[in-house]
Amino acid sequence: MRKLIILICLVFANNILFAQITTKIEAESGTLTNGAAKVTDAARSGGAYVATNTGDISISVTLTADTYYDMYVYVAAPNGDKTQNFVIDGNSSTFSLINNASYIRLKVATFVKLATGTHTIKITNNWGWINVDYIEMTSIDPATRFNTTASLVTPSPTAGTNCVYSYLKTNYGNHIISGVMTLDVLNGSAALPLYSQAEVKFLYDQTGKYPALVGFDFMHATGLNTDQQWYKDYTNATITMATELWNKGGIPEFTWHWKDPTKNDASFYANGSTPTSFKLSSAFTSTACTTWNTASTAYKAIVTDIDIIAGYLKQLQTNGVTVMWRPLHEAAGGWFWWGASGSTACKNLYQLEFDRLVNYHGLKNLIWIWTYEPSEDGTWYPGDSYVDIVGRDIYKDGDHTSQILEFNNINALHNTKIVTLSECGSFPAVTNITNDGAAWSWFMPWYGNYTTNATYNTVALWKEIMTSSYGITLDEMPGWANYCVANAAPTVSITLPANNATFTTPATVTINATAADADGTVSKVDFYNGSTLLGSDATSPYSYSWTGVAAGTDTIKAIATDNKGATTTSSLIIITIKKTQTIALVAGWNLISFNVQPTDSTVATIFSGLGTNLQTVKTADAFYAPSQTAVYNSLVKIKRGDAYLVKVTSAQSLSVTGTMLKTNAYALKTGWNMVGFPQQASLSIATATTGITSLFVSTKNFDGFYIKGGTANSLTNFDPGKGYFLKVSGVASISW
Repeated sequence: MRKLIILICLVFANNILFAQITTKIEAESGTLTNGAAKVTDAARSGGAYVATNTGDISISVTLTADTYYDMYVYVAAPNGDKTQNFVIDGNSSTFSLINNASYIRLKVATFVKLATGTHTIKITNNWGWINVDYIEMTSIDPATRFNTTASLVTPSPTAGTNCVYSYLKTNYGNHIISGVMTLDVLNGSAALPLYSQAEVKFLYDQTGKYPALVGFDFMHATGLNTDQQWYKDYTNATITMATELWNKGGIPEFTWHWKDPTKNDASFYANGSTPTSFKLSSAFTSTACTTWNTASTAYKAIVTDIDIIAGYLKQLQTNGVTVMWRPLHEAAGGWFWWGASGSTACKNLYQLEFDRLVNYHGLKNLIWIWTYEPSEDGTWYPGDSYVDIVGRDIYKDGDHTSQILEFNNINALHNTKIVTLSECGSFPAVTNITNDGAAWSWFMPWYGNYTTNATYNTVALWKEIMTSSYGITLDEMPGWANYCVANAAPTVSITLPANNATFTTPATVTINATAADADGTVSKVDFYNGSTLLGSDATSPYSYSWTGVAAGTDTIKAIATDNKGATTTSSLIIITIKKTQTIALVAGWNLISFNVQPTDSTVATIFSGLGTNLQTVKTADAFYAPSQTAVYNSLVKIKRGDAYLVKVTSAQSLSVTGTMLKTNAYALKTGWNMVGFPQQASLSIATATTGITSLFVSTKNFDGFYIKGGTANSLTNFDPGKGYFLKVSGVASISW
């Protein structure tokens, strides 16, 4: 019988209480086939584990509610480095283990959406020969799934490039953009018309729709033989066709199969039947590949090629065209020379290319795409400041699942980036995409048979996705001339609370705002205290209930975001949260102080709640007695930082409401001083007197005494609400 252990943890996400549930499923509870075997082991959870050998594990799980999960396996690889397949309802991904006999908790899938009903989880053979103790499913809050970066990594990108990125963000998770890769772009020496290009034409002939995104390649722009006319004609044709696509409202994507920069051969592969002899490591000062050898032939050749590509990209920028730019794709796979020298060399090359194109050549029309590989170990990624979109190239022939595990794993690593299916053989069926919530931004099958042959993608599947309301085709694009008009920013103002409003702890502050957008819609209103996000509201009327607000002064603002990403910040609203200080008084004399400043600081008002129990309030140089004529009372108002001797006839509780006092400097005269302690929390006497250590002698009140260097001190702290006699050997100033 399967053993389920459920742990519940309450977490706060966007101020909504979310119940996190962890479910443990013993591996040996599943169906074991093809040689997988249960092994009894008292040290393992459930008293056993599964040795997969060359076999598989299959487990059925029944859910009573739609839930998103992170998935973990508790595994060991005592037989060497291994890779296995993790499969949920036919969606598969791989996970890798290094040689280790100890068990580890390994995340194998994230943000998996599982609907109510029965699901099948499998661990299937790849390299095999691992030990599996159990599978763990942890529910997660769907509200935390996406946190897409607001702006592009290129400083001051063109308006059109910002516009394309805004369009991608708007449709991310709501639609998938259709795409296709091209090969033949020439008609003799001239560019083919876009609609005559083989892959583009095939899709229209079969579905009545053109793809919205079309891929091109700079493969013939650099390297051996590129001085020949055909190579020049080919690259020029890609520029012509990309411009035509843009003018029709489409999105051009460029890949660069970068041939040997030194032109010793015409290959870009690092292995196989025709590998290049070029080594990226030869452009560095050492095999560590941390510092470029700018005098090397390899480095100079690399820069020359980048500069050539910059020329073509500048043509597109001049034409007003934005480019989805995908350099150094599939690097971590190691089959191209730009990845064969390791992650450090590749990352440096990517960053060099970015710097050369963006900062040296001033290109502002690129949206930068990093192509992720499952073999990445965390050292390959160029960094968030160099990447706008993270892509994944997937070739699983005939597999039309949503690839949700692949999507979620990338999204978990790069939550602030749009994630896309930058290349594929067989694309996911649109029903699988929507059912699983796989939010790929676009998909782009490779050219030739991958597009046209039913082995990879049937016409029926093409028709389904191209005519689906979820898929976007060229005719459904808004047209950049229409979409990229100057966007009017939204308006926003806070209607509640009023500026300079006051509250008393424990405070609940309701923040209401009005927001509108003249040429679109308001996507959300974010509410802030200073720079801290309090919460968001996506529907009008826009409101946020801020609970448990601590005493102090707060600056509230609202930021409205429209459907194209434009934002407007409201006028600032200042609110004050007052605190009530309660001081216990004993019968007779008390030495007290205040850590709040009331609106009315007159002694008569502050102590009025004590009634006839109050006899006298005095300081070192003034007094107040409620029984005598007011004109004779020399103590009229309390003063911050002062202490007060208060005499009452019986034990009382004195409550004072006001704003919290902030740290201030107070003058001390030589000898004894009667001082208050205006802080909000206790502070050790040694710490509080650090600034006057050489002059501080002692302190005392009705509770005890403290002598510097003494061994029998009965006081250790200065406490809020208390007053003190403090002795110094010279004129001083204390800050508290």
